Amino acid sequence: VTNYDNTATYTFNPVGPTVGPAGVISGMTLGTSYTLTSGNASCTSIVSPSFSNLAILDAPGTLLANIIQQPSCNNQFGTIKVNSPTLNPNEIYVLSGPDISGTILTNSSDGVFSNLSSGDYIVYISNNNTGCVSNSIILTIDSIPLISNINLKDGCNGVDYVISIENPNINYSYNWYNSSGDLIGLSDQIIVTEYDTYEVQVSSGSCLISEFITINNTLCSIPNGLSPNGDGLNDTWELSNLDIKQVKIYNRYGTEIYSKRNYKNEWDGTSKGNKLPSGTYYYVIWFNNNSSKTGWLYLNR
Repeated sequence: VTNYDNTATYTFNPVGPTVGPAGVISGMTLGTSYTLTSGNASCTSIVSPSFSNLAILDAPGTLLANIIQQPSCNNQFGTIKVNSPTLNPNEIYVLSGPDISGTILTNSSDGVFSNLSSGDYIVYISNNNTGCVSNSIILTIDSIPLISNINLKDGCNGVDYVISIENPNINYSYNWYNSSGDLIGLSDQIIVTEYDTYEVQVSSGSCLISEFITINNTLCSIPNGLSPNGDGLNDTWELSNLDIKQVKIYNRYGTEIYSKRNYKNEWDGTSKGNKLPSGTYYYVIWFNNNSSKTGWLYLNR
């Protein structure tokens, strides 16, 4: 009611609706034609022209859609497909998102939306004539699965020669192979005893990459003797290939005659500058991996 007067009384024919603040009429039955008069204690207005609300518009049908392709190592984009319902005249499939501006894509044929980056998408049906829309569905395109570069390290770990992954990822799977193609390990490291070229295949979902390493020396054993006679052969106790925290050497009476932290290849069969006699000596080695090793060696003059 454009000339609404809050002191007047309003009468509808047929009865049912009411007039509220600012002249807003509510309670009308859809499709029913009404007339309206207003009045006060002494006067009644003429009857208004008839008016009605149109019947409610049909909304598009219930939407069903799903993701038919997620990003992979071979295809970095996803695809969404609307399965039903079939479009009526003037209807289109609409896809919205995922960036801040809300990229809008429309499709009025097969309902397939491809080349989609990762993120959340809203899918619905819209009627171009009425503006009515269907229920909406939110679907998520996953992030692109990627495997970061794989770096290998190798060396002695105690008396074992180990090849391992630097900064391993618990979400990755690791398969190790020798040059013959034999599967030799399934963790982030392997112990090797042979000179060879080794391959590790790293996988995450459908992604897989390979890295190779050639090992030419797997010596991590402890020599059981030395002969410091100046001939250039075994003149010192060679342990430089091992990752050693400390070495201690004892004579047969249990007296410590040598000690060295971060030992490499220093002991030449002397103690405090004095040549030790030929004989059997005993050692304790502590490695940086918190393991230890005891044994004997023979000093031959």
